[in-house]
Amino acid sequence: MTTGTFTLKANTTYLVFAFTNSNTGDSATFTSTFSGSPTFNLIGAGSAVLPDGKEYEFGRWLNGGGSDATGTITVTFAKTIIQAYLQVVELCGNDTSAPIAQQAYATGNNTSPYTANLPLAPLAGTNFDVYFLNAKEGLGASAPTGTPAVTNLIYVPGGSGTAGTYFRDTPPSQNESFCVGCGGRHWGTIAVEIKRP
Repeated sequence: MTTGTFTLKANTTYLVFAFTNSNTGDSATFTSTFSGSPTFNLIGAGSAVLPDGKEYEFGRWLNGGGSDATGTITVTFAKTIIQAYLQVVELCGNDTSAPIAQQAYATGNNTSPYTANLPLAPLAGTNFDVYFLNAKEGLGASAPTGTPAVTNLIYVPGGSGTAGTYFRDTPPSQNESFCVGCGGRHWGTIAVEIKRP
């Protein structure tokens, strides 16, 4: 999967989330066409497999270089994909040298709600959260709401798959949940607390 062409801004952090419904033993390689070949850093362990062993979610972060650059990001999966989603989030007001204060992956099947909980209480009240929600099945025509309230940045519903990214400004929250007709779905989340300088 490859993004459309966009400008990677200088000294700016980006989160890259990917989800695939493929087959057991999948992995992903992240590359870009940006000058300077920016480094894709793992968010936590970098990936999680959903309960039936055939769906995977991946998280990376990268920084733009010393000047703006135009290009694309590509995620290449080791296995043949049935469906896949790729979402990129531009951050601002974060610590660019160490943007991730804490993170957690969660997955489930036929469980309710879909959780996106961080391991610890927020490390700073000025930090903020970003969540990636994905599912093998469709989660509905509109973005599931979160508790506590979050802002949906992008939501891509499919007949047989869904992915959405959400944002929560201060105060950040240790616990987040999503629910839409809960149960009967293979779902995954990545929760990230973004560190301010």
